[in-house]
Amino acid sequence: MYHITRAGEQAEQYESADDLAFIGSEPIGAGASAQVWKAREASLNRTVAVRLIMGPDERAILHARTLAKAKHPNVVEVHYVKRVLHPKTNAAELGIVLELVEGPRLDELLRGSPLSKTELRRIADGLFSGVGHLHRIGLAHGDLHEGNILVSPQVVKILDLANEETEISTLSMDNRRTRDLEALWRILQRLLYKAELDQAVIAMRTATAPSVASLESLRAGFETMVNEAMNEAPEKFGHETGRPSIPDNRLRPETLCERIKTKPKMRLV
Repeated sequence: MYHITRAGEQAEQYESADDLAFIGSEPIGAGASAQVWKAREASLNRTVAVRLIMGPDERAILHARTLAKAKHPNVVEVHYVKRVLHPKTNAAELGIVLELVEGPRLDELLRGSPLSKTELRRIADGLFSGVGHLHRIGLAHGDLHEGNILVSPQVVKILDLANEETEISTLSMDNRRTRDLEALWRILQRLLYKAELDQAVIAMRTATAPSVASLESLRAGFETMVNEAMNEAPEKFGHETGRPSIPDNRLRPETLCERIKTKPKMRLV
């Protein structure tokens, strides 16, 4: 098994994957150099996602190491990294074993029907919570966009942090965080435009971006826009920055399926 606490120290040997049984005949997500498969871990009685890396390993291990530092309810969790046999080719590939999130990416969700006010608040709260946690522990995402956000009926999860050694190390932490907040504002804009709100108010208010000097100022500006567009008294989102969002059980799994018109797939590539 690979250790992901320090890059470059992994051994070439790998453990037997007998305990890891792949589910299905096709991956549940795919990219240029990786596939994501659903699998069952018998010893721990849990279902997981396994990202199989078909290419150079070092970059993927650095990504996994960075993501593993960010343990939080609104960030996808890395369980471990190990070599496994590809279920189709039987070739030994690097496998990053992750928390399985059953739900569409945010970009898929935004291509569907309008978001309810409840969904808007739930998704935004999860994003503020997850990004706030990353910044508090000295990390920055570095590549935040709708394709790196998963939305299940229970929780919103951020994934795929840029690894700090090779991709954003030339920027100061303040610059990294500012870049995250600018990206978060672009995502929030799309949520506002897709929500069941007074779009005339949204168009007027989003013409001037809120301050991205801090996560708190961005949150305050966003909340003001939502409350004005709802024509309601000011209402605060339910959690302080960095705390996990509470699942909203009123959002049923079938609602998500109906919105994207297809069976939702878990994507981690």
